[in-house]
Amino acid sequence: MNAPVAIALLNQAEGPCAAHVPAWTVLVENAGVWVSHHGAWQRVGQASGVPSVADPAVAVWRTEAGATAWFPAQPVASVAAPRARLQEVDLLALGDAWGGLRHPLALSQLITRLGLGRQQAWTAMEGVHTHRLPLASLEHVWRLSDEIQMPWQLTVGGGQGVLRVRGPLGAVRWQGGCCLLRQQAPVGHTEMGLRLDALHELWLVMVPSPEGLRSRLEGFDLAGGLLLTLEAPRVPGAPESAAWRLLVQGLSQGRHACTLRCVRH
Repeated sequence: MNAPVAIALLNQAEGPCAAHVPAWTVLVENAGVWVSHHGAWQRVGQASGVPSVADPAVAVWRTEAGATAWFPAQPVASVAAPRARLQEVDLLALGDAWGGLRHPLALSQLITRLGLGRQQAWTAMEGVHTHRLPLASLEHVWRLSDEIQMPWQLTVGGGQGVLRVRGPLGAVRWQGGCCLLRQQAPVGHTEMGLRLDALHELWLVMVPSPEGLRSRLEGFDLAGGLLLTLEAPRVPGAPESAAWRLLVQGLSQGRHACTLRCVRH
C-alpha cells in the first residue's frame, strides 16, 4: 500500500483508542529529507501526550518499533517567514525568557510572538542557547551512535504529516548524493535519506523541557525551511542522556573532526 493511501486511512480510522491497523508503510518527505517506516500501527490517543505537537486534538499513531506519526489537518509549514528584524528585538529579554521556559512548544510560541523565524532566532542566540555546527556533524552522530548503540530520535515533517523514528539505524551509506540509513527488524522497517545539496545549516539548540534544557540538532535548507530534528529520546522525569549531551557538546566545541563526503558534484 502506498504511503498517501496509508496516511488517509490512518486519518479516517474509527473505533476505540489504540485501534490496530495492518502493517503499512508511512512516508514523510520535505525538500531535503525523506523517512519511511513499515510496521503495524496503533492509535495511542491524541497529541496531548506528545510535547512537540501543537494541536492536542490530533490523533497519534505508534508502532512496536517506536515510530510515531501524526497528521495535522493543515500541512506542516517548512518555513516560518520572519516578520521582524533582529534590530527590533530585545535579544537580552529573549535570552532571559528562553531560560525560564519549561516546554518545547513554549519556545516556538515565544519566537513566533516576537515575529522571528526559527533559523533567525537561532542566529540571534548563537553562543548563548544555540551553536552553529559543521554539516559533517550529522554523519558523525549517526556513525558513532551505531558503534556504541546510543539511542536517538529523528523527526521529519512535510506536507504529508510528521514521522518520528528511533535509531541507531545501522551503518551510513551513500548513493546518488544522498546519505542513507536503513534498518530492517522483525517489528518494523525504517529507511531515511538526506539530500546533501539541500542541507544548508545545522544548529545545536538548547530546547526547554520540564527536566531542563535538552540538546537538539536542527537542520535547515537554504530558504530557512526546517528539514529535520535529531535528539535523544525523552523519558518524562529523567534528565537528558549524559552520553548524548557529551557528544553534542563536543560537536559545538569542535572536538570531533569528521569530513562529510563531497558527492554534491
